[in-house]
Amino acid sequence: MNTPTKVSMAFVVGLLVGAFKAFVLMLMWNWFVSPVFHIDSISFWQVLGLLWVVQLFVGDTGENPAETLRWENLYLVLDACVPEHKAQEVREELKQKEEGIWSQLGFQIFGQLTSYAFTLMLGWLVHTFFV
Repeated sequence: MNTPTKVSMAFVVGLLVGAFKAFVLMLMWNWFVSPVFHIDSISFWQVLGLLWVVQLFVGDTGENPAETLRWENLYLVLDACVPEHKAQEVREELKQKEEGIWSQLGFQIFGQLTSYAFTLMLGWLVHTFFV
């Protein structure tokens, strides 16, 4: 799979995970916060907008050029330290590790979705049987 396809797929998966998170937050808000504080329910779109606003405040600001330069310098120095007879072996090993990052990312996303689903299930149980 080429890089643009991976980036596009990561973007779509990110949107879907964010939408599920907004759905869970909407239900939890409407089940618990709204009745306790005697305020209106909140819609899915309002929760999604709030998530985006909060993400703008606390989200990643992007790459730091100084940090990127440090890493590039480190890689340059390390590359110079690898003996010629080991260079190809090291490159192949690094390539394998780089390809493995996608499965690690998949497990991380699955963990987030599982956590949201578990929270939703617990919220539903409390809302249905105890509130």
